Amino acid sequence: MIRLLWTSLSISFVIGVLLVTGMRAGAAWSRAPASVADLDRCPLPCWRGITSGETTLEAARALLIERGYQQQPVSRFFTNPITFERAGSDECLVRIAYGFGIVADVVLHDCPGVRMGDVMAVLGEPDGFVAPHILSFRGATVFVEIVGRRSCDTPFSPRTLVENIFIMPASYPINTITQVADLGRLDRWQGFMSGAHYLERERPGMCS
Repeated sequence: MIRLLWTSLSISFVIGVLLVTGMRAGAAWSRAPASVADLDRCPLPCWRGITSGETTLEAARALLIERGYQQQPVSRFFTNPITFERAGSDECLVRIAYGFGIVADVVLHDCPGVRMGDVMAVLGEPDGFVAPHILSFRGATVFVEIVGRRSCDTPFSPRTLVENIFIMPASYPINTITQVADLGRLDRWQGFMSGAHYLERERPGMCS
């Protein structure tokens, strides 16, 4: 009887550990900064009321200040893009590039601990890779740059860290992310495979 009781308690303990571990694993993409969670709050390429290719720089600045952001000091040699920071929060830095007084693109940068799973929870699966370390989402309106370049032994998973999130105008004249602007040339998304899986498709024998 005592042995049965100990067995039952042991099983309960193991189940409890597994549940806690699973909850922690899932939490990686349930606590993303609000700036990432807001990627689909208005029709892309809109983000928080700022639409790349349409919103004026002054309107964008006013919207960010209203949300508690402050503009970082601008170098006299490099005045474009402008960076905004929300001090004391886990929000991403916001970089706004502009031309002729109009927002050209918005970049969410230096987002603490943001991972691919966070972005995919909001935007769904990517279109594919446009470069070894850059993924296109939503028909090339959002580009996500992952930390580090993809290689044959790169483990690629929902936990892969994100470096930058670029929100682009619907039709941008110059692709500032990569030379591959034609979506027909995308290395189509095949799911969470190893780096070798994708690179072997591009250049057979590369990872042999």
